[in-house]
Amino acid sequence: MVDNCNHLNSQREVMEKKIIEARTKSAQIKESSNNSAKLLESLHQILVVMQKVVDEIKSKSIKGLNLLSSEGTYVFRLNFSDLLNNEQSIQSESIHTSQSGYAMKLICEIYTEGQKQKRYLSISLVLLMGNFDAILSWPMNYPITLSIIDLTPAKKNIDHPIPINSRMPMFDRPSSNENMPYRIQKFCTVDTLLEKRNTYIQDDFLFIQLLINFIVPGANAVPDKVLPKSMEDYINRNIVEKMS
Repeated sequence: MVDNCNHLNSQREVMEKKIIEARTKSAQIKESSNNSAKLLESLHQILVVMQKVVDEIKSKSIKGLNLLSSEGTYVFRLNFSDLLNNEQSIQSESIHTSQSGYAMKLICEIYTEGQKQKRYLSISLVLLMGNFDAILSWPMNYPITLSIIDLTPAKKNIDHPIPINSRMPMFDRPSSNENMPYRIQKFCTVDTLLEKRNTYIQDDFLFIQLLINFIVPGANAVPDKVLPKSMEDYINRNIVEKMS
């Protein structure tokens, strides 16, 4: 009888020990689970903060920048009445081809010619010194077209392509705050714009489009108005220019 009691006590002690061990492991697992949950929560908070920082960096990087559209265009909204009445130049804010691209601006003026006092809208394109000039290609040999937008469904814009040549200092890398302007002095007569007010001017505003074609570099790099008839003519012309 005594032996049975001792045996039962021994089994009870073993079971109690196993129960204590199980409770200890359960508590450890629970603590580990809590720690894992806290760790996951901490990681989540870190990711949230990192995302906020990234969003802030992105917002700051493009804040205040006037960027070209995905089609390579930028539209400058010009108060034409102010330009006529004040007879002072009006310029756009800095225009950037991308966040790390070329920087430039447009300048609009009224040019008066001769004794007849014939007035023209003059538009200039000016390359500006940018933060990323060191990694860009110079001179800037990309087709550029300036246009006065036709606001009617006809869409007969007044276009002026800018022929670019590598010897033109206006399109070299700026060595100061800005280059000399490339000026189209007689872009369009003022009379034409006023006569067709509903075509080009609405609510006193004129819309000037800057288009840059980054797909075909140098496509209008020939300085002469008459383009070469063949590739052979083009090569011969370049040889003559380099030898002269």
